[in-house]
Amino acid sequence: MFADNDRISQRQAARQMVLTLLGPFFWLLSGRGAAGGYPELLGILLGGLLLILWIFFLVRLENIYHHLEEFVGNAAGMLIRAVYFSYLIFSGVCLLERMTYLSGTYLLDGISNRWIGLLILLAVFFGMSGKIQQRARMAEALYPWILWSTAVLLLLALGQIHPGAFALAWEQTAEEIRRLGGDIVWKKILKGVSETLQVGLIVSFLPFLLPQVERNKSVVKPLAAGMAKLVLLAAAFSMILFGTLGTKGTAQRQDPVLLLMSGTNLPGGFLERFDVIWMAVLLCALLFSMGSLLFWGELALKRRIAGILLGAVVYLLTFCLPEMYQLQILYENAVRYLYLPVFFGLTVILEIARRMQKKERDSG
Repeated sequence: MFADNDRISQRQAARQMVLTLLGPFFWLLSGRGAAGGYPELLGILLGGLLLILWIFFLVRLENIYHHLEEFVGNAAGMLIRAVYFSYLIFSGVCLLERMTYLSGTYLLDGISNRWIGLLILLAVFFGMSGKIQQRARMAEALYPWILWSTAVLLLLALGQIHPGAFALAWEQTAEEIRRLGGDIVWKKILKGVSETLQVGLIVSFLPFLLPQVERNKSVVKPLAAGMAKLVLLAAAFSMILFGTLGTKGTAQRQDPVLLLMSGTNLPGGFLERFDVIWMAVLLCALLFSMGSLLFWGELALKRRIAGILLGAVVYLLTFCLPEMYQLQILYENAVRYLYLPVFFGLTVILEIARRMQKKERDSG
């Protein structure tokens, strides 16, 4: 079902959101949830509910974001767009660095990282960051393939779960409570909530997209359903991870999901390097995520050239900064202490302003 007149259907918008977040939720969030045990897993589920609630309010602010300068003034509007754009730069640099590492390690061994990064960005530019109709068709084609592949991986990974692992996780949680008190549970729950909001922060760009989405009915339902799928998949992989590696084993590994993928094979040993298939699926999802960053850069600045500029800046920063590890830490702190509070606070402020404006209009 494809929409006409350079607009997309609500299903297409929801599928784009799912594909954009599937890689980060599967790769990052599930590992963090497994490392924190049951309390952090509960935090992930609660964080998913908050993201759905946030989507509800973002949809209500569509018109304000579409006419941002008219509502807040030119200077404030430019500042807000600049903050959003800086988030995309940060996210793009960290995403490109990790994609380059994965490609070079598993698929393109022996090729310079700079060439791999350039190939990734070229693939994104020509395949996944173009006009909205092009992205919609790409999402329709990739969505069932990537989602079903992820579901198959989840089912095959069930065979790696050790009997008694879940009971051991309960015992570890109880032991922590005895040693550190009940506050440790609440801290882990809040940590899970915070990490879910951080990984899903890209939803704050939805108001920039919504003017190009058909609105014959409420768009909240398909977006909320898509977010629910993402959160449940992340929770399911978290359960599998601490059923195979345990909470401590997961916490000690930088990429526990990659370790899970490497140990997952078809029954009977068919296809010896079956992990390469999972890696290709993950990289395909991450390619769509990168394409979304470049596309939303264009929407945030309302300039076609913004996507090209964003890609060039991301490439230069990725391969010209000597201490990428330090940048990763800086990015995580910036998301936690700057972008998440600012984007969430902006939603609250604009919603209050929207209600005041509506009240004045109704009374006038």
